[in-house]
Amino acid sequence: HPFPKLPQDFRLRIWRQGLPASRIVPIHCGRRDASSSKAVAQPQDYSIDTCISCAIIPAILHVCRESRSEALKEHQLSFAVAGKSGKVFFSSKDALYFEFRDGFTESRSQLLGFVNTISGDQLTHVRCVGMNAAVLRRKDAPASLLTNKSVECLKMMAKHLPHLEQLIVVRHDENPIYGPDSVFIEQTSEDMGLLRRLR
Repeated sequence: HPFPKLPQDFRLRIWRQGLPASRIVPIHCGRRDASSSKAVAQPQDYSIDTCISCAIIPAILHVCRESRSEALKEHQLSFAVAGKSGKVFFSSKDALYFEFRDGFTESRSQLLGFVNTISGDQLTHVRCVGMNAAVLRRKDAPASLLTNKSVECLKMMAKHLPHLEQLIVVRHDENPIYGPDSVFIEQTSEDMGLLRRLR
């Protein structure tokens, strides 16, 4: 049978099978500089007016009206800022990821700008957050070192992400591309030392 002539419940089941199990969704926050089209982080002020991602949009959103309607039950445009509609397709199965930026202050300001600016109801479906270790400490600092500013970050996350179930700290982040096959791997003994400090 041609696919469009299959019973609707079969077609919907097939569309649901085509949804990704989970994705890593890198988040880029900042402000639009008046003299530039680039989004720039503001380390002194945590408010942001742009929130975008380079994550691949699930293909099922582009196939047809029926597949898109089914996919939108799970993947919604999220993280609206400055009165604009959200630009990031996100599902509660996905992991937000805050990458290394230019230095400790820039990395941290990405996360704090996000949790301070995005409204609370948009954050209720965030269950997993991954972050480069630079969000919590300087690159050359020992893994066990957490500063007052690191603790501030963690407290802000606890306050603004009430349904957070998993926090993943990534020590090395050389690959800027996160494809559909990207996964977080098991932690090392050094990671476990940092985890004990976080608890």
